[in-house]
Amino acid sequence: MYEQNAPDVTADKAALYFNLDHQSKWRKVWGFNFSPYLLSDPLNESTEEQFLFEAKELSLDYKKSSTHLKLGISTVNWEGTDFLNPMDIVSPKIYFDPLNAEKRGSAGVFVSDKIGWLGFDAVYIPLQSHAQLPGDNSPWWPRQFSIPTQNENTTLLLPERAEYEVLGRKTLNKANENNVALRLQYQGDSFDFSIAGFEGASQTPILQPYVTGTLISSPPDTIIQINSEIQVQPIYYKVRTGAFAFTKTFDSFIFRLAGQNIQPLGRDSRLPSWSQLGVLSLEKNIDFRRSTLTLLAQVIQSREAESDSLSLLSNLTKRSAGLGFRWPFAEKWTWLSAVFHEQITESAYIHNDLSWSFADSFAQAISIDIFTGKKDSSLGTYDRNDRVTLKTSYLF
Repeated sequence: MYEQNAPDVTADKAALYFNLDHQSKWRKVWGFNFSPYLLSDPLNESTEEQFLFEAKELSLDYKKSSTHLKLGISTVNWEGTDFLNPMDIVSPKIYFDPLNAEKRGSAGVFVSDKIGWLGFDAVYIPLQSHAQLPGDNSPWWPRQFSIPTQNENTTLLLPERAEYEVLGRKTLNKANENNVALRLQYQGDSFDFSIAGFEGASQTPILQPYVTGTLISSPPDTIIQINSEIQVQPIYYKVRTGAFAFTKTFDSFIFRLAGQNIQPLGRDSRLPSWSQLGVLSLEKNIDFRRSTLTLLAQVIQSREAESDSLSLLSNLTKRSAGLGFRWPFAEKWTWLSAVFHEQITESAYIHNDLSWSFADSFAQAISIDIFTGKKDSSLGTYDRNDRVTLKTSYLF
């Protein structure tokens, strides 16, 4: 991050990622899955992010005909829309890099089957995992201007040097115990439709800030100049979530529509009352210069009740319109580009990625991420988080 020059804040990374997808079978119907995720990042200023080992998959499964039963640690991946998926309602994530968040596995029972035209997936998780939040020295905590909150009438102005302390998590109403989810799905010749429900721990917690400062403006438009370290209290709570996804193909077009409604459960005064998210996308494939150019247009709309919790991590591209394309312009070259324009605060996020596969097992990629916007916008808060990433991958 070439513009991130605050002391003790991570601006440079030299990370090693290791992924393994191991599957073994015996007697045709039984299998064992092991998918570890290893991260080593010694240059990171946050000790929490210097090393991480996750078993995203460690399970025993049984497959016969359309019946699939899995016992152990696994993630839930339900199809919806690209970039932001309202059907992604179960598995928590690792938010060390919110733009490339990895899912965390949870131990439970995972069942899927199909009866005639109706498919279903059922999930029971006795003890849900929690999200992995950025460390104290992460650049993904707001470092300039103000802290964006979910209350438009409250502004928390940051000091010249913002310092964070992420406190130990709190869990309300035993939210991470006995989590359940169900998806029903119809797959036709030219369209798919699915609905899903989940009751359990929130994927992302309330991020309750604790600050001391000087009151500059009184309600209804409250402005506070923070003059001390910012403490952040993650609070997990129980939610009841409903979601749906619809996909329709016609000629060279793919139309996708997905949405979700989250209703917090409980009477704690810190709980938001509700949130809604809808994503509409249109995808088109074009034959262009002996390759297939894929164009994507997407509209994202969200509504949230006001609260004093920090509004970040999962809210970077909500309430926006986006355009993108994927173009494999040569045998081993692919160019991916996308821009999201936030409609209310006139801010934007731009991503470009150029990748090259060579020597069968190697791949090289360079990507550029740019944030721009007004000071009071979520994207504008990350104006100094523009970055260039060079990644080399080896497949074996």
